[in-house]
This record gives sequence, structure tokens and C-alpha cells, in this order.
Amino acid sequence: MQMKEKSIDFERCANALYTVDKNIGKKEIWPPAGAKDIYAYSSNLALDLYGVLKKLDEYPVKVLADKIKSAASLWKLLSFSINGMRNAHNKWDKEKREFVVGKILSVISEKKETDPYCETGENPLKGGLSLVKNALAEKPIPNSHKTVELKTSGWLYAESIYYMMHDLGAETHGPYALDGKKYLIHDFYNLKPRHIWPDARYFGDLNFESVRVVSEYREISITFDVFNNYHTKTDISKPERGWVFVDGQPIDAEKLSETVNLLQKATVQAYKTTMELSKIERAKKNIELVWSVTKPWKELVKKEWKPKNTQEMLTSKRVKMRYEKIGFLKKFNVSLDLQPTGTEELVNPFES
Repeated sequence: MQMKEKSIDFERCANALYTVDKNIGKKEIWPPAGAKDIYAYSSNLALDLYGVLKKLDEYPVKVLADKIKSAASLWKLLSFSINGMRNAHNKWDKEKREFVVGKILSVISEKKETDPYCETGENPLKGGLSLVKNALAEKPIPNSHKTVELKTSGWLYAESIYYMMHDLGAETHGPYALDGKKYLIHDFYNLKPRHIWPDARYFGDLNFESVRVVSEYREISITFDVFNNYHTKTDISKPERGWVFVDGQPIDAEKLSETVNLLQKATVQAYKTTMELSKIERAKKNIELVWSVTKPWKELVKKEWKPKNTQEMLTSKRVKMRYEKIGFLKKFNVSLDLQPTGTEELVNPFES
């Protein structure tokens, strides 16, 4: 039985990705400068993603959605893949393009409570309100403003081990309304990804795998885009109450300070260890991180899982030779036919 898809609106998809670019005020298409290597070789990623999704075609969308932690990581994978299809547009007919984009958007829609394209600016996840209710049954942290340091430390740590794919380890969602209050949830998870970093030094002395911070506000004005970037018109650094859970267990103020300290030390260690890598090694790690979005689906299939095209690219001397020469791809309007608009030329990084 094939995956049953929800109705896919490709124009809304294009607008959602355009909003990301507009929000961060960049003239180049996302991502940040450190990720140019991924866009340059995203043609290989797109081909491998197509192969993976074909293998998973028999599974219900919900099964795939339940395996993925962050919808934002899927949006980034989709963005890379769309650019990959642009780079090698002669290899992608309309049916293949619609298949890849449609499958990923179906999984994203399944994960979100409402509004998968973040058109309202809100980012509620299925089950999020239940998490709020569970928190309310526990004792809040005294001086809840101290949770702000934990949120900042968690995000910086996720950035240090996942680079610009920090959504693999961090997500903010909400707001959730309950009894006249508004709630935001900051989730940090997969904090020791040994499959990405076999070197245990990256994780410092961390003795936990996840942290959740639930914050209560009287009122809050916040808008999200599909990459989980958010913008606020109210001060979210001063919640009325806050709750913190480490590995699913509520903690007190003393444990909160210890958790912040461990995250900050691990962040410094991760950055130090990263700087021991060469530029080429960091570039390849970026590509590996994008592909790792699909890792939770690996156990669903018994067939060979290695991303053939991406692996060839990672071991190719040609990649090393060309890395320094490739700049950002020029910005194109996102459209289903994946063709550039206006007079700009399509940049193909595999051409001389």
C-alpha cells in the first residue's frame, strides 16, 4: 500500500522558503556561508533522497513522520534537494520532482498540528499541548528567568555539534494556549550523536541526552518560519514561570545550574575539536549532517542504505579540487519547474 499523501500546495511551499530568505535578510539563497559546499553538491543529495523515498514508498506518512524529530530539518533537506534538482534539471522530469517535493511535504504536514507552511507564524506540534499539561503538574523552577541561560546554552551546543543543521538537536515550538496563558517549548535532543562524531571528546562530560524547557507567559507575540527561525515583539527572556526536564525528569534550580555548566563546557570542547578538522573535513561533515536527516528511516528498510551519489562525492578528489572555487549559487525564485527566472544563469558546479 503506498503512502497516502495530503494535498500538496507547491506555491505555498515556494512562499515558505522565500519567507526564510526574506526573514534573514540575505541576498543569496539560504544557507549561511559555511554551507556553500552543500548547495554546490546538492545534485548528489537530491538523487540519493529520491532513491530513499522510493524505497519508503510503501510506508504510511505517519510512520515516517514519527521517526523524524524536527520538521525544520526536513524543510532544510527539501531546500537543498530543490537546489540539487535545479543544478541537474535535465535529469529531473516533472514526475520525479513532484514525487520528492510531495513526499517530504506530506511528512512535514503530518508532524504539524496546523499550518505546516508557518503562514500564520505559529509552530504548534502534535502533542505539544500535552507536554504543557505535563509540565503544569510539576513544580516550576524558582526565578524562572534563569531558564533563559539554559535555552541559550542548549542552542549554542546544538549549533556546535550540528553546525547549521542544529534542528537535528534543537527546536522551539508553540505558542500553546491554555487557561488564559501562552506557553513556548524549547526542546534539545540527540545531544550525543555518536554516529556523527565518534570522537567522544565532542560531548565533554555531558551525562544526559535531552533537555526540555517549558515557559509560561501572560501574552506573547512570536512568529516562526519553516526553518524554525523565530522573531518576537515581546520579551521572551522573562517568563512568568518555567519548568525544566532533563531526560524526561523534572529538575530543581541546583540541577539547572549544573546542566547549564555542562552544556557550556561541552560547547567549548566541541568547537575546539571542530577546529582540529581541515576545511575539507568540515565541508564533508556539513554534507554528512544534511544526509543524516534521513537516518531515522534507515531501520525501516532492509535494502542497501548508503547514499551512493553522495558517498562518491565525499571520496572524490574532484570535490577537494573544486571546493575552494565554488561560490554561492545565485538566487532563483522557488518554483515547481525548478528553472531559474529572469536573466540569471543556472550555476552548475560540476562544469569546468
